[in-house]
Amino acid sequence: MLIMHQNIQIMSNNLSFGFSSRLSPFFGLVVVIFVIFGSLIVGQSLAYVLIDYFFGLDIKAMSAIFDAPFASQNQRIARNSVLFAQGIGMFVGFILGGIAYMRLVEGLSIFEVNQNKKLFPIFFLLIFVLMFFLTPLVTYLVEFNQGLYLGSFDAFARKSELKAQQLTEFLVGIENNTQLFLAFFVVAVIPAVGEEIVFRGLIQVHLTRITSNAHVGVWVGAAIFSAIHFQFFGFLPRMLLGALLGYLYLWSGNLWYPIFGHFVNNAMALFVMVAYKQKLISTNLEKTDNFPLPVLLLSVIVVGVILYFFKKKLADKHSNIN
Repeated sequence: MLIMHQNIQIMSNNLSFGFSSRLSPFFGLVVVIFVIFGSLIVGQSLAYVLIDYFFGLDIKAMSAIFDAPFASQNQRIARNSVLFAQGIGMFVGFILGGIAYMRLVEGLSIFEVNQNKKLFPIFFLLIFVLMFFLTPLVTYLVEFNQGLYLGSFDAFARKSELKAQQLTEFLVGIENNTQLFLAFFVVAVIPAVGEEIVFRGLIQVHLTRITSNAHVGVWVGAAIFSAIHFQFFGFLPRMLLGALLGYLYLWSGNLWYPIFGHFVNNAMALFVMVAYKQKLISTNLEKTDNFPLPVLLLSVIVVGVILYFFKKKLADKHSNIN
């Protein structure tokens, strides 16, 4: 039996936050997790069926590619199949799953996650600059995170991390423009839209209402966002990114801002890795050696200033509209 929930709006800086759910916050969160998990299973199953049909690779062959991608006899087909599998899985799991939850459970359009419809172009420019200056801070956090010892879990986590790094290196070995476009769509576009719908638009909103604390909603949602990637030596920088995107949504009431930030982050990372792999650039921006301490301090200052400006100016603009 559905537990009816009052039309409560979480307010931050005079902005209404999130959609009006007809479920209790805890039950809504449980249903979100159930729907998204089910959608991911459906998406992955569909992906394997289509890969078998188009590429002639069954589940056993795909498992071998994921385990040892560079050992594949035909790396072009292997790379295309992995990108195809990830793209279909995420599109069905996160985007269609999020739409299904909003329509079938809440009876609302997915666009209802945008409590404030008005967008301001200047803030998209600010977010682009924000993501650019975030790079040194994230790089330092990555190296700090990789230096942590996780006890009895450490060996398993490092083995999983190594496999993920090998798969990433394999995927960025782009051979042609078609693969580049496919990688761009799978790495930058689909995750930006799908993961923001689910983690910021749905999970963060329910967590905020469960705890009656917007900051707890942001940070717990960010921790879940990071953990679901199962790359534990990148947990801290990914959680920081998730929290930053969570605050962009909290302050603006519009999911397009964090979607754009997520897209810029992933697109920049993809193109930098591809350019380094193709020897178009000689500097590996994932190493802290390329970011001396003054650059790190500048990164922290600029990120802080932009976030303060974003929060203050958004509040001013929306108060003027109201």
